[in-house]
Amino acid sequence: MALLDNLKHYWKLDESSGNAINAFGGLDLTNTGTVTYVSGKINNSADFDGTSNQRLSASNNLGFDSGGNFSFSFWFSLDAFGAGYIVDLTSNTTNQRRILVYVGATNTVKLFASGNEVESGTLSTGTWYHCVVTSNSSGTLELFINGSSQGTTSMGTLNYNNNEFSLGAPWDSFGSLTNGQVDEFGAWNKVLTSDEITELYGSGSGNAFPFSDINFLDNLLLHTDMEDASATTVNESTGTYTLTKASSGNPVSGTGQVGNCQVFTTDYITSNFNPNTSIGTGDVTVAIWFKTASADTRRVFFYMGEISGTFQDVFMMQAGNNADGNPVLVQGRVGTSGTASISASSLQDDGWHLAIATRSGTTAHLYIDNSEIGTGSTDAEWGADLGVGFRIGAGQDLSNNLMTGSLDEIGIWGKVLTSAERAELWNSGAGLAYSSFTAGGGGEVVSTPVPTLLTLGIG
Repeated sequence: MALLDNLKHYWKLDESSGNAINAFGGLDLTNTGTVTYVSGKINNSADFDGTSNQRLSASNNLGFDSGGNFSFSFWFSLDAFGAGYIVDLTSNTTNQRRILVYVGATNTVKLFASGNEVESGTLSTGTWYHCVVTSNSSGTLELFINGSSQGTTSMGTLNYNNNEFSLGAPWDSFGSLTNGQVDEFGAWNKVLTSDEITELYGSGSGNAFPFSDINFLDNLLLHTDMEDASATTVNESTGTYTLTKASSGNPVSGTGQVGNCQVFTTDYITSNFNPNTSIGTGDVTVAIWFKTASADTRRVFFYMGEISGTFQDVFMMQAGNNADGNPVLVQGRVGTSGTASISASSLQDDGWHLAIATRSGTTAHLYIDNSEIGTGSTDAEWGADLGVGFRIGAGQDLSNNLMTGSLDEIGIWGKVLTSAERAELWNSGAGLAYSSFTAGGGGEVVSTPVPTLLTLGIG
């Protein structure tokens, strides 16, 4: 999993007394001044009282490689604002370089880098905040609070193999003491990506070492890696349903985003999966990797709804222009009205994109490449039962708008996936194979701005 890559040290700070034991990396922190441990963000945390000359520290061997790429992450909650050093990382050489995260006097925290600094927005006492600092090989540092960048600053080169590290107070004095708690401190020998920072933040719940136990098998209703099972079928990973090609050999196997995929030339796939009985009015998430270069017409690539009679009770994804000329991807409808559209800019660029659509009650969300495009909602009927039909590569009308392009890694869950789960599926654009759908997941967590092109429909 990506958060374990280049991890140098991790202190959970779950002790009840004494030194802070390293959960990863083998370097314990010396407890000076009897730092105590109290209930924290996740289990216990280190509690600094702001008066007793307390710190947790280590000398000379934090272990960052030379070259400048490193990051650290932690949670903090302050009892008072002032001038306390929460984190002090200092080269103890002649050309001393110092990185501090310290408490401002005006309800902020600041990242200080050898004379330069960046300041957070206004914070409150008694509230847990997630903090990440990244540094790249050019000496640019960036401060993140609760997953959002607060700005950048810069400094010269740190002596990576000869430094002092301290939590709660300066490493060399007791002049600026923190009054508050620190929890779940990790240090990496790389610049954490925005996906990884999002994953550590965990929508405010936190994600602690050994990191998330995401299990994509939980509430998984159907999954296909879109690999051929035979000339007439494709794999269905749960072993519950049959996915049948409309004609023998079509669609055909091709190179996908993860392994092989199915390449459609106005072909489609059907199944004995029944959305009405399997999902009904319940929560649902659909995730699909898709690629299409055709910009001339609408291409339906996923459909759940009625397959005869009135076009209704629909949860549908499509790429291309809708009848009104608007680019849309997921579209929902009950009866002949109640359509709710969520649109992105054109994605018909012959590149792979991950579309994730969720429905809960009467509200739907659409995410493309791990960025939220928007929400859609309509009247209460939108939460009505889904229709009985299920098609990949076609909608209700088999004479129009069939898929031309490629589809890969399609999953349906009977729940709304969390931001951490969506980020794992995205995996910084690499995708996630079914073989990783076990506790612990397998991906990372980067929100990328996305062009638009799809519509969301739910019935």
